[in-house]
Amino acid sequence: MKSNNTQKSKEQNKGILIAEDDAQIRNLLSDLLIKNYHVFVASDGFEVKNCFRYFGKRINLVIADLQLPNTNGEELVFWLREQNESLPILLIISYIGESKLERLLSLDKIALLIKPFDIEELLEKLNGLMD
Repeated sequence: MKSNNTQKSKEQNKGILIAEDDAQIRNLLSDLLIKNYHVFVASDGFEVKNCFRYFGKRINLVIADLQLPNTNGEELVFWLREQNESLPILLIISYIGESKLERLLSLDKIALLIKPFDIEELLEKLNGLMD
């Protein structure tokens, strides 16, 4: 029982930035993760950059839709990595047709989640990136 409390305590000290323009998905992810993590949310590229400028030291992982308004996924990933080169990023996409995807997936600590996805798949990817 003590190890569960220790695990929960470690998770609660970690922050996740959810960058998703679809309010339903953003709210679902936030509601799911807020129980165990500090959650920050953004709906476009400008908000992601502002949030990271203010709270970047508290953000341990980013979940980002590859098709966010006011940025493109590749630009956003490289900007985030300029801020923190070891930042784990979970990219959410609607389809696998992105030519730049191969380049992004060649980076360390990048994972891919294809819409629609289930909660178990999301949690599995998060756990893999957080380790």
